[in-house]
Amino acid sequence: MTAWRSRYGEFSGNPAISAEPISPAQYKAVEDRAVDELIALQERSGLDIMTDGHVRRSTFLEPLSGALNGVGILPGQGRSRSGGIAVTAKVSRKRSMTVEEFVYLRSRSTKPIKISLPSPLSALGLHVPEYSARAYPDPFDLVRDLSDLIRHECEELAVLGCELIQLDVPLDWLTHSEPRDDARYDIDPERLLADGLEILNATVDVPGVSFILNASVTGTANRAANAGGGFAAIAKAVFERCSRFSGFVFPIRPAQLDDIAALAHCPPDKTITLGLIDVYVDHLAKSGDDLRKLLARASRYLPKENIAVTTHGDLRESSMEQAEKVLGSLVRMADEIVGRDKPARSSRADAGAQTRGR
Repeated sequence: MTAWRSRYGEFSGNPAISAEPISPAQYKAVEDRAVDELIALQERSGLDIMTDGHVRRSTFLEPLSGALNGVGILPGQGRSRSGGIAVTAKVSRKRSMTVEEFVYLRSRSTKPIKISLPSPLSALGLHVPEYSARAYPDPFDLVRDLSDLIRHECEELAVLGCELIQLDVPLDWLTHSEPRDDARYDIDPERLLADGLEILNATVDVPGVSFILNASVTGTANRAANAGGGFAAIAKAVFERCSRFSGFVFPIRPAQLDDIAALAHCPPDKTITLGLIDVYVDHLAKSGDDLRKLLARASRYLPKENIAVTTHGDLRESSMEQAEKVLGSLVRMADEIVGRDKPARSSRADAGAQTRGR
C-alpha cells in the first residue's frame, strides 16, 4: 500500500482493498496494516506524538454516524462526507467512537498518542429539519446531547490512558461565512458563537486530558477561509469562551499572514498551532526563510515555545513517500529555526508535522 488517497484531507478514508467481498476480520487486518504503515511514517519523519491518520474512518463524521443510534442514511442518498446522513431520532451511544483507535495505537507505539473527535457542533450538519425536527425542534438540543456523549467518550479514553484529544470544528460553522440554501445551515451566527462555544467548552470538562480545538478547513470551510474572514474573524470569541482548551489550531494561508495579529487575543498559557493550508505547506517545506518569517510574526504575540506548525489537510493527495518527504522537511527546518537538538514534535490527526519548543 504505497499511495492510497484520503477522503477528506487527512490520511483517511478506508484503504484500498480487493473488490472481492471479505470478512470483517479480514477488513480489520487491512486497517491494522494501514495504521502500522502510518506509525512507521511518523516515526521516520521524526514526530513524537502518534495518530492513526483516521484510516479507520470513511468520512469526517464517521465517529458520529457509525457509533450512534438515531443517525440514518437519507432516502435515495448514499453516505458521503457532506451529505446523505441525518439525525432521525434521539441520539444515544451504539458503541465507542474511538477506543479501538487508541488501544491499537497504544499497543503499537510507546510514544504519546493523540485522538481526534468531531466536535458537538458537527451535529448541526446532521440536523436536517425534515427528518430531525421531530426529535430535536431546536438543533442546539442535539448539540447538547452530542456534547454529553462526546464527554463520556473522552472520560473513557482518559481511563485508558489517553492524555491528548483534539476536537475538530468545521470553520464555516464558526464563521457562518458561506450562506447556503440548505435549511440545516440556517443557524443564527450570534447564537453559534454564544451557545455553541459554551457547549463546546463544557464538552472538554475532563480531568487529566489536554484538549486542542482544531478549526478544520475542508470543503466549504476551505473556500470560506480562502475568501477572507476565516478563523481570525472569530478568534477573540473562541479564545475567551473556550477557556478549557489548552491549545488551538489556527489555519493560515500566504495571503492571510496579517490574520496572525488575531493571536493578540490568545491567553499566554495556550499553545497555538499554525495550520498551513493547501500549497502553502509544500512551499514552506522548501523555504526555511519563509517558515522563519511566519514563526517570527507569530512570536510577536506569543512566546515562541507556545507556537507550533502543522500541515492542515494538505497531504490528502500525497503518496506515502511524498508525505514523508514533506513532514521530514518541516520537522528539520523547524528544529533548525528554534535551535533544538531534541525538540518535542507531534503530528496532527491528519499526520501533519507539528513542532513545538520547550
